[in-house]
Amino acid sequence: MYRISFAGAGNVSSALCLAFSGAGHKIIQIASRNITVGKTLAQKVNAEWTGTLKFRDDPDFIIVAVSDNSLEDVLKRIDCSEKSILLHTAGSYGLEVFSGNFLKTGVLYPLQTFSKERNINFREVPFLIEASDNEVRNEIIKLAGILSGRVIDSDTQQRRMIHLAAVFACNFVNHMLALSGKIAGEGSFPFSILHPLIRETVCKALETDPVLSQTGPAVRNDFNTIGKHMDLLYFSPGMRILYKEITDSIIDFYRKNE
Repeated sequence: MYRISFAGAGNVSSALCLAFSGAGHKIIQIASRNITVGKTLAQKVNAEWTGTLKFRDDPDFIIVAVSDNSLEDVLKRIDCSEKSILLHTAGSYGLEVFSGNFLKTGVLYPLQTFSKERNINFREVPFLIEASDNEVRNEIIKLAGILSGRVIDSDTQQRRMIHLAAVFACNFVNHMLALSGKIAGEGSFPFSILHPLIRETVCKALETDPVLSQTGPAVRNDFNTIGKHMDLLYFSPGMRILYKEITDSIIDFYRKNE
């Protein structure tokens, strides 16, 4: 049984904390500036909430799951035993962020989007890891393997590229869906009418190849339809610009791949 403490009580921290606790491991402390959120999570896993970054009882792991903007500042203020392995969960940072202040360090980056109201099947989630030495690496592999069947060594540069690809595949796709919902509101039809189309689009891209599965007026060079769509976006100059940029990107992409 591992003894684990967390810095942060947001989406990633909550998901990992509940998952490790559910797998039979002891959560020692939850450090969070947000008293309500931190105490709520701590109560769920029978842990202690703390408003400081001083970690007691020499946990095996301290998992720092905070926003990228806060990571460096949080790491500078952590007070912990040299026996503890200190991990962060950020996709765009490497071991350099620890600045040599700790003996045992690593990265535990779960490649998934997390929301507190959603349950995640961790067995399918890739965990990208990096470690300060081979002994720490072996411990991280064992820790990640508790939850996932896909534990992958990934250096900082590769992980940053994966994080970039994930922003396109997840964040940008979700934003497109949000804009589709805005168009649905303007057109007085329910967003749910698009659900079967969205499901088939994603399934087809995953089962074949998104390069081969592209459809629509841009890939057909259907400028008549494109012009009509641009006219319909009179209510949002920003969306018109975005529509044109993405259309041009699709046309250029397939022209280069002919």
